[in-house]
Amino acid sequence: MANGQQRSVFASRILNLERMDTHAGPISVDVVEPLKTLRLRLGEIDGLSAELVFEGRHHPIEEPRFTWRQGPRTVMDVTRMTQNINAAGHVTVDGVRHAIPGWRGTRDRSWGVRPIGATDPQPVVPMALPQFFWL
Repeated sequence: MANGQQRSVFASRILNLERMDTHAGPISVDVVEPLKTLRLRLGEIDGLSAELVFEGRHHPIEEPRFTWRQGPRTVMDVTRMTQNINAAGHVTVDGVRHAIPGWRGTRDRSWGVRPIGATDPQPVVPMALPQFFWL
């Protein structure tokens, strides 16, 4: 937020089966030390740029696998990892560099099968209302 205005950068690209190429437009992520240190870079775009290093404060915590089925169909099969982090570096807004001396936060990484995209056209019999609860 600068001068009461929030600015955002959005980027996407086709993966092309290359999982080690971790950039999309001006945004890139480098794994400095797996499960410990990440570097996020934002190349200059619309007056914004940044370089931040995220350092894990402890080993990642992997939550138990969550599987949800309706009859024989798997609706969700997901796993999540969280890790408390320190973030340091800088953000530049319209030529003014702002130091980030040591913010604290949480890294959240999840993967798996989720009910997104086009639904399966074949209904599950008997039909069940989709519901579950996160605690």
